[in-house]
Amino acid sequence: MTRDLIWKKRPFSSARVPILILIILLAFWLRLHNIDAFSFWTDEGLTPLRSGYPISEILSNRIIIQEGTTNDTHPAFYFLLIHLTRRLFGETDFAYRFPSALAGILLVPVMFQFGRRLRDDWVGLVAAFLTAVNAIYIWYANEARMYTIVVLLMAVASYGLWRALEISGQRLEVSSQRSAVSGQPKPITDYRLPITKYLILYILFAGLALYTHYFSVFIIAGQALFWVWILWQRGQKKLILGTAVLGLLMAIPLIPYTIPRLFHGVEANFFYVPPTVILQDVVRFFGLGNFVDFKQLFIQILTIGFASLLLLGIFISDSWLKRNFLLIYLFAIVIGIILGSLIKPIYQGARHILAGSPAFILLVSWAIVWLWAQIGKRLSINGKRLALTDYRFLFTLLLAMLAAAVPLTSSAIAINNLFTNSRYAKDSLRDAIQFVEGAAGDQDVIVYNNAILLPLHEHYQQRHDVAVTASPIYPTHATKTATQQLEQLAASYERIWFITDPPADNRDENNLVENWLNDNSVLVNDFPFPARNTRLSAIVFDTNEQIMDGVPETAVSLTHQWQNTPELKGFQLTATEPIATPTFWIDLIWQGSQPANNWLRFTLIGPDNNEWGRSEHALITHPDSAINWPDEKLIRYSYPIHLPVGTPPGNYTLMMQPFAADGDAFGDFQQITEVRIADSGRWVNAVKRPYTSYQAVHFQNGLILQGVAMVATEVRPGHALPLDFYWQTTSKSIDLENVTYTLTIRQPNGDVINQIENVPGANWLSNWPTSAPIREPAGLYFPPEAAPGKYKLEWQLLDGDEVVRGRPFLHPWTTKTITLGEINVIPWPMETNLPENVTTPPAQFGDAIQLYSYTLSETTDSLQLKLIWLAQIVPDKNYTIFIHLVDQDGNIVQQRDAIPVEGLRPTAGWRPGEVLTDLHVLPLPEALPDGIYALRVGLYEPKTFTRLPINYQGELQINDQLEIATITKP
Repeated sequence: MTRDLIWKKRPFSSARVPILILIILLAFWLRLHNIDAFSFWTDEGLTPLRSGYPISEILSNRIIIQEGTTNDTHPAFYFLLIHLTRRLFGETDFAYRFPSALAGILLVPVMFQFGRRLRDDWVGLVAAFLTAVNAIYIWYANEARMYTIVVLLMAVASYGLWRALEISGQRLEVSSQRSAVSGQPKPITDYRLPITKYLILYILFAGLALYTHYFSVFIIAGQALFWVWILWQRGQKKLILGTAVLGLLMAIPLIPYTIPRLFHGVEANFFYVPPTVILQDVVRFFGLGNFVDFKQLFIQILTIGFASLLLLGIFISDSWLKRNFLLIYLFAIVIGIILGSLIKPIYQGARHILAGSPAFILLVSWAIVWLWAQIGKRLSINGKRLALTDYRFLFTLLLAMLAAAVPLTSSAIAINNLFTNSRYAKDSLRDAIQFVEGAAGDQDVIVYNNAILLPLHEHYQQRHDVAVTASPIYPTHATKTATQQLEQLAASYERIWFITDPPADNRDENNLVENWLNDNSVLVNDFPFPARNTRLSAIVFDTNEQIMDGVPETAVSLTHQWQNTPELKGFQLTATEPIATPTFWIDLIWQGSQPANNWLRFTLIGPDNNEWGRSEHALITHPDSAINWPDEKLIRYSYPIHLPVGTPPGNYTLMMQPFAADGDAFGDFQQITEVRIADSGRWVNAVKRPYTSYQAVHFQNGLILQGVAMVATEVRPGHALPLDFYWQTTSKSIDLENVTYTLTIRQPNGDVINQIENVPGANWLSNWPTSAPIREPAGLYFPPEAAPGKYKLEWQLLDGDEVVRGRPFLHPWTTKTITLGEINVIPWPMETNLPENVTTPPAQFGDAIQLYSYTLSETTDSLQLKLIWLAQIVPDKNYTIFIHLVDQDGNIVQQRDAIPVEGLRPTAGWRPGEVLTDLHVLPLPEALPDGIYALRVGLYEPKTFTRLPINYQGELQINDQLEIATITKP
């Protein structure tokens, strides 16, 4: 038995099923791992729209957008399928994309079975693996469109055809055997081997494919020749006619949507593509997907590798039947598109030819397996005489390794780009919509330049209090309707949020809409978003006059003056109170010289006099809006004030402070106005929440801890970690008067290092809203002696003295103490190098701390003191440094008290041998009299004010303070 025959006899028959299962699991992970990472793109936005219609409307192919009704370019089956699945899975991106992902996973076992029937298990497994890791399959499996489903349907139909061809081939082989006596063909007892089930299978799945994507007709037309040949050989000529009539009847309902469209004229975004480019796309996109740079030399080499494997697969096909079957399967759509493009452009990328891609995978897999089989042949021929001088064997081995490396390397590069490289991401329309909904006020309107994006906006829409439209109105041209429409919008709304993606059908080819907005309104800001195929920006325009002679009657006059800042003459709150939007806008009216690069810091001060929100913006919100800054007249700018999720309802004070770009303030905060804030229940779903649902804890009294938001999960000893708690009630009848909570920080060994007790939510609330979370800012302090490790947060809710049991998310039972959250305490970097060339001897502070050296520098208005501390052992307490500037009479004229290293390194966290650099700036009094002053330092325990004794050069220092320098003035 030859090695080639051994190869074909499936030596791993017991392992093929586990291997196939592993490949399917790989495909499952690759298709679900990133399924909702990208936004819907333009066409995906039409899927929720059409699939949400009644079934009769879906079958009509009509789509209604604004004032226009258009015919969809795809048949109905996919949308009927989504019409069903959206009822089962919901309205999320994942739910809409899951049918495509499932089809992509099911394609893997279909390709395995296809490959093993074409040749053997090896081809089947390689084809299954290449299908699992094929980048373009992963891409379209993560898309709420029909392309992956049509690939699966056409693959199952083609498999049915191949099984029928196999059976017909067996029949022909039997009928060709002749009697050794008479020389006549042997009688055949099994003339009609069963192909009926495969014909039915083909009609069913090919029909569904045709009703999923029109271009399936090209493959069906090519494969129909094989069915005619099969049935003719079997003498079933009537069945040929019957099948043809059935196919015609199935196609008739589609004719009104296809034939007129073919002769209707060039459609939007369609351009003539040369046949050579379409043929190149077969190799490039089926092999590497559209997530690589085909201009790179290495990518071009991989493309050549795929082309070589494809040609080899065609060449080694062991029968004309297999070769022609695979060629027609692969190139039928390509040929159909090339011929159709002679009438009008009908090609728009790899998705239009994707239904034939399984043939590409099968041919490449066959070529790879064949090359490795040649190695087996060489081993069988040479046996033990094989040596390194067998150059034919080495060359074959090299080719086989390169053949395997081409798809593996290509998939690795393409998948990595797909998952990690933003250059290949879809247009970030979801992010743009979420941003605009989070930033728009209640007197704003969102205007899309491309009306086709309106269904996509509706899919992502969470705020229904913001008006949404498109300009120009679909299907009219901008020159006919845009100007009048924009004038009406400008008169009705304070701001217009303009989404720039232009109409693909050239209804605004001269950018009339954007130009009108630039000429007739004030540009507030331009927020660009990543986009692969277009320019995507959310541009906000203010519809009011910017330059004015005086403060308008609708505004409130003010007089606030800061250094290096124009005078604030007035403000106008352009929001309805109580404010129930994630952002409210305020207009500030300025007068004076144009500032250089000033910024504004807004803060919201709550009823408890604490800061509950902060927003920072450039005073001139966009450079283009400052071109006509007036010298004497007033100028108005609009600023958004963002509200954090869970901001408790109540009356707040809006404060403002100008500052420079480098952070230096130009003065103190000044009050602008009082604002009344509603709860965030109306808009909480429109913005990204800082917590996730799996954090939720439901307590038996109806209170819910929705989540905990941390700025970081790591902290150093001696630091406080800021965090926010989000509480919510299920009923207004809950009595929270005596409800408190305790939060305990436990070390890895179980010891408690800190515990806080507080009232949940905001202390001024007597009645909580049930539809919104309530944010509670807090902080966790980790003592300096906290050892590195992971610390757990334990919660207890109490109603008076009684513990309220709680149930964490997905836990089936309640408990008194709940562990939620983990903090990693990381050590400070250990510095042990002491400075060289020290001229002053060290001073000893107590038993644990040594002042190793210091340096002092002086400016006209301050002293800069650098202290170098050396920890000899771990200090037993946290000590505070004092620095005194003392006159000749012993009076303190200036002092500074601070925790070492700008408050970052309390002494109890110092480690033996650690060297710490401690910088201090001591401002000098403006009217400091001439004279000689002493600079003294020391350490004291802040609770008792007990100072550490100081030993310097063998002598204890008076009053436990070390005089380190004298300062002479002038």
